[in-house]
Amino acid sequence: MLHWRVREMLIEKGYPHPHKWLLKRKMSSATAVKIMHDKQKRVDLKHLNAICESAFCTPNDLFTWQPLEAARFKPTHPMQALRARAIANINHKIKSLSPEQIIALDKIVDGMKE
Repeated sequence: MLHWRVREMLIEKGYPHPHKWLLKRKMSSATAVKIMHDKQKRVDLKHLNAICESAFCTPNDLFTWQPLEAARFKPTHPMQALRARAIANINHKIKSLSPEQIIALDKIVDGMKE
């Protein structure tokens, strides 16, 4: 079964207030809360598109997947790429870097954009 991970993805990307972020994408408060708490059971493509365009991601980044019957899916099944993963807390790591290390990291990030 697919589960929303929008809240986690937005936090990973450095947006500390995912609910407010979703509201700015013209979602109702009720829809934003449901998405953040994995209660939204239908996907409105308009919302999916707004999230992906604004957060520079793909729909795969917005979901995790847990098979209902583990035996049915082989380890090579493409859905395995959506298995649950821990939230990356890079902000905490960056705060512990020296100014020189942050400059070096910035250069690495710039290289990844190309």
